[in-house]
Amino acid sequence: MLKFSEIDSSICNIIRSKIESQLRDCWSLEQAAQKFIDSFYEEFEESLVIARMFMSVPYANLPQFNQKFVTNLVEEKGVASEMQYDTLVQSLLGTRGEEPDWNDRRKSKGHVGIPLVSTEFVEATPMLARLLSDFGLELDWLKKPYDGWIIDTMGDIAGTFFVPDAKESVDSKKRKIIPMQDFVEAYNVHTVFGIGGRYMLGSNNIIAAIFFTKENFDKKIARLFQPLINWFKMITIKLVSQQRIFSN
Repeated sequence: MLKFSEIDSSICNIIRSKIESQLRDCWSLEQAAQKFIDSFYEEFEESLVIARMFMSVPYANLPQFNQKFVTNLVEEKGVASEMQYDTLVQSLLGTRGEEPDWNDRRKSKGHVGIPLVSTEFVEATPMLARLLSDFGLELDWLKKPYDGWIIDTMGDIAGTFFVPDAKESVDSKKRKIIPMQDFVEAYNVHTVFGIGGRYMLGSNNIIAAIFFTKENFDKKIARLFQPLINWFKMITIKLVSQQRIFSN
């Protein structure tokens, strides 16, 4: 088993080669995302608590299961009036972790889909706000008209999300970036990081892989994995362009 603290660029290239052969014949992005997450988790199983991949998908393009989840969520949060058919939803595509229920996206209790209904809604979720910020995407784009804003305000975004200490790291408002502190304590979570970017399609498809680890390491280690997501986008861009996102 690999440890994050022992990683260098050559090892990342080996990991990429191991994953690559499994993705070539995938017929949906969900299938590719799950294989990517499974392979990554198996390489770092002793150091990972959970690994997940998300992509932003307009509400109208979600499968019925996801739409129902999102509808229930916005009603519970009192923001149903802000939902539109073109509202982006950060949607869970692949998941793997210590608990059996963490290995099926449909069994997620809170992360099947997170709607980006407004700046205020996103800002109220410290981890999501930090993730988008670290990817180079400030939240004022949520206030702009939909047509064309992705290309004008986002460009080719890419970045590394990094939380050095899940127990202690706070945002500018002194809120814990990882708010699920019971989870952090129970599973001994230390550093959390994510890698992501936008597909080069003039679209709104932001892909992100997020990893909750049991190790402490600095951001230069996390940045070594950024080429993996760039490569994943290249392998799967045809699936996205053909709207083959979900398996069912």
